[in-house]
Amino acid sequence: MVQRLDALHLNLLLETSIYATSAVHEKSHFTMKPALVFHVADMLRRGILDLEVDRSALEQFVTWLESWPDEEKEMLRPTLRSLEETYPSPGLWGRVSMDFCLDTDVGQWLHARPPDSIGIRLA
Repeated sequence: MVQRLDALHLNLLLETSIYATSAVHEKSHFTMKPALVFHVADMLRRGILDLEVDRSALEQFVTWLESWPDEEKEMLRPTLRSLEETYPSPGLWGRVSMDFCLDTDVGQWLHARPPDSIGIRLA
């Protein structure tokens, strides 16, 4: 079963435009699942995907991840950090901007902005 899933996902990554930016408008919460990122990371770990050989497909995938809403991307933060550490590749994993934070006390999503842009003056 795992081999079949690997083969299917590998084919989608390498042979289709499913993760193309042109398909971004068609994404839905059904397709924005952290499990897709976990699976890509696992395929890298097991040598099914190669960071250099499959670079263009991975770039397309990461660009697709960047298009996710911030609250969806937050779920990817630990996996993307792990990918950056385990499979360093300048200009790849860092393409997914994480310029927001979760205020855990309030439980609301806050976007990182300069304080003066929201009316706060620092002395």
